Parts: sequence; C-alpha cells; structure tokens
Amino acid sequence: MPESDPEPASRPLPGRSPGDRFASRGPVRVLVVIPDPELRTQAEAALAGETQVIAVPDASLALASAFPEAADVILADVAVGEDMMRALRADRRTGGVPILVLTTRTEPGGVIQGLAGDADEYLLKPVPPRELAVRVRAHAQRAWAREETLRVEASGRAEAESSNRAKDEFIAMISHELRTPLGAILIWAQLLKSDDLDAGAVARAVGMIERSTKTLAQIIDDLLDASRIIAGKLTFETRPLELRPVIEAALDAASPAAEAKGVLLERSLPGPLPPVSGDAGRLQQVVGNLLANAVKFTPEGGRIEVRLARSGSTAHITIVDTGTGINPEFLPFIFERFRQADTTSTRKQKGLGLGLAIARQIVQLHGGTIEASSAGEGRGSTFTVKLPLLGSTSPVVSPPVFRTDERPAGTPTLDGITVLVVDDEEDAREAMAVLLGQAGARVISVAGAAEALDTLDRERPDVLLSDIAMPGEDGYALIRRVRSRPGETGGRIPAAALTAYATLEDRAKAIRAGYDEHIPKPVDPTRLIGAVALLVDADRHDTPSPR
Repeated sequence: MPESDPEPASRPLPGRSPGDRFASRGPVRVLVVIPDPELRTQAEAALAGETQVIAVPDASLALASAFPEAADVILADVAVGEDMMRALRADRRTGGVPILVLTTRTEPGGVIQGLAGDADEYLLKPVPPRELAVRVRAHAQRAWAREETLRVEASGRAEAESSNRAKDEFIAMISHELRTPLGAILIWAQLLKSDDLDAGAVARAVGMIERSTKTLAQIIDDLLDASRIIAGKLTFETRPLELRPVIEAALDAASPAAEAKGVLLERSLPGPLPPVSGDAGRLQQVVGNLLANAVKFTPEGGRIEVRLARSGSTAHITIVDTGTGINPEFLPFIFERFRQADTTSTRKQKGLGLGLAIARQIVQLHGGTIEASSAGEGRGSTFTVKLPLLGSTSPVVSPPVFRTDERPAGTPTLDGITVLVVDDEEDAREAMAVLLGQAGARVISVAGAAEALDTLDRERPDVLLSDIAMPGEDGYALIRRVRSRPGETGGRIPAAALTAYATLEDRAKAIRAGYDEHIPKPVDPTRLIGAVALLVDADRHDTPSPR
C-alpha cells in the first residue's frame, strides 16, 4: 500500500469537529484481518491516530482477538475467503459489524466476489491511506447511528409498552370505580320497586343512591380536570383573596367524611395574612383534594392537622396526618397522573389517582409549589403548599367559597310557575317533571326544539329549562331561535341550560348563545328549584328591554 497521500494519517479526519455527536465515543475500534504481513502493517499505519487497531492474519485469530467491547469496523483482505466472512457474521460479537473487503480484482467478477461474502463495501487495492481512514470512520459513524437509532427505538417501545400497561390499568380502574357505585344504585333501585322495604331500609337506599351519585360526579369532574390540564385549558378567575376562608370551607366540606371515619380534624389558622392572587374555587379544590387524600389514608382514631403560616413572602398551607404514610420508592411519583402505590385488585384504597396530580397543576399555575414527605409506611405523611403573597396593601375581594353542606334556610316554592322542560331523554324529562311538580310548578315536558317552539306559539311559560345535546337542533340552536322571537311570543323568557357540558367554557358558550343561567348535570335538586325561582323573580322585577 504505497504512501501516495502526503497527509499524515494522524491528522484530524475531514468532517470531524469538537461538535461531532459521536466524539464522546472515543477512537474507532478496527479489527484488521489481512494475511499478508506487509499489507497488514500498511493498513495499521494508515489507521493510526484516531483508531484503536487489532491486526491479525486469519479468521480464527480474528474471532479470538475480540476487543473488550465489539469492534466498530472490520477491515479484511479478500484472501481470507468467504468462509471467514460467514464465521464473522455468525459470531454474536461481530455479526452486525460493518466489513470492508480489500481486493485487486477490477473486473465485475471481483466486485461480485467482494460483496458476495456479505461485505458492506468493496475497496480496490491499493487504497490511499487517507481514503482508507476516512472510509473506516464513515462506516463506524453509520454503525453508531444505527446503534443509536435502535437504542432509541427500543427505549420508545419500552416506554410505549409501559404507557399501554398504565393505560390498561387506568381503564380497568375507571371501570371498577364507575361500576361499583352504579352497581349499588341499580340494586337499591330494584329493591325500592318492591313493597318489602321498611322506612329505615328506604332511607338507607336513598342515602346510598345520593352518596353514589356524588361519587360518580366527583370521578367525572376529576377526569374532566385531568383532560383540561393535558390540553392546557384549565381556566382560572384570579383576584386578591385571603386563604383562611378558602381553607375553612375545605375543612367544613371534609368534616363529614372525617367524622364518619372517626378521624380528628385540627386546624391552626392564624389571623389574616397578606392576600394571594388566586382562584378561590380552585384553591379550595387543592386543599379539598389534600384533605380527602389524608382522610382516605388515615385509620380510625387518627388525626389530621391543617396549618396556615407565613414564611417571608410565601404562605404555607401544611396538612399533616397520622395515616399509612408513603413508601419511599413511590414518593417521587406521588403527584403523577394515574399513578397509585397499589393498583392491584386487592388494594385497600379506591380512586383514580388524579386528585394529587390535579392539585399540583393548580398550585403551579398559581405560581406556587407543592411538596410531599413521609418518614415511611405507617408513619404518616405531610403535604405542603407554598403560594406567593401579594403586598399587604393589595385590595382583597371576598370571593365566594363553596360549602357542600350549605343549604338555604327554606327551599323556595314554585307555586303558580309554569316551567317548559326540553330534553330528548324521557327519563330526564320525567325526573324534572316530578321534582319541579313537587315544588309546586306546572311542568310542560317536550322532547326537542320544534316542540318547544310550538309550545311558545300556544302559551307563555315562566321559565325554559333546556338540555344542550339533542338530535336535530341542539340547545344552542333552540335558544337562538327563541331570542329571535318578539317578547310577546316568548322571546324574553328566562332560560337556563341544564346540561352535562359542565366546563367554564361550556358555561360561557351557553350564556353567549342566549341563556340566562347554566346549570351542570348532575344537578342538586335544591339548587335547581332555587335557580328557577331566582330566574322568575329577576324577570318579574327587571324592566323589560328588547333583546
């Protein structure tokens, strides 16, 4: 192999730079298999500098002289024969390594011979040293790129398989969490059809149906919030507010569950702190989720303490329980969506594993942080929410907080009020008719927009309650057609969308379409009756104005 190339073989290779993505892999490992000693020495000299070379005269020595790690490239003379090629391809250490074959045969048969042994490239001797070094390096980089691609693909497959397993577990969990309360509702509904239940059993049945319905509604709300978080559509109405009323409302809401389980709720809420900028409902949701989690994992006779304190310019909400604690291995994943420490069919605690993930996202969107700590299983846990405080001179708005135990002092009556109910579901229409009728209302029930408009042609109801999702014309189309009518034919009738589309965006869309109120399903009966009464009262006291 004559030294026809004036450049020293040890100089940097073309295309190689400090930014080379393969620079960290070090020198190329080349296995040279050339029987002729002089040619073998020339090849070693050509590859010196940026390569690590093992040079041997035959295939048997090649397989015995493996690098601690597999060679990156094999440079072989055609004289070693096709049997050597097959042996190298059959060996697990060299089976996927690029093979470059040197030959002197220039006719087509020589090319065929060079490639017939499953070589990656055929090189005509003599090869200039610089060209040989560049070709070896190029094949090594292609091999490294393939290796990286395979590694990424394998990692992607593993991640996809893990994701699919998590999805399957989550779907199974959702199915279980939905079917459990639905099954109980169905059983008690069947029992209520019989005449064998005494008054106590009927009361238990009604209580169970109410609790199960609330459980289902909470599951749906959590799934919707998780979906909004993933889509980046979780909405807020932020304003300066005090944290103490928000925390007290969450404590009041959690008290019944804690009392039923025999868990003591303690609070340490000092005088007013400077306000934070936040959404009262969402921050109450955070504290409520943390309290629900603490109650769930704290055994009977346990204790939960809620503290509010200030540290510099930050408010700290701390919830400490004496519950089952958190396994150290699971602690880093405690706030991840759909993750639970126990997902087996024998797990003691139920739920979807969404509450803490939702809480973290809400806190982060308020510019705060949330942390969890535990001394280990059986030793309780501590959750701390940190929120930035505003200046003490910031005006504080007292936003509404939501207490699940609040009820009006007296449920309003709907005597003398006519309500037009529009819903394509017969069961829903009948339930509304019974509920509103018991409150004193006269109810007209229709199955769609066309029937509703026909009713308005004949008479003037006091209130319109309409579903949104209906075949043909939906609730949005209905209210737009109603609002286009003159006032004397019902164009200004007070109207509420009574719908399972329950997001803030859905509410805004309903109001823009022409509804006066948006009431998400499942609706609390007392709230529905109160909403109807308020709509009628507002209509009777407001000065009519053209819509």
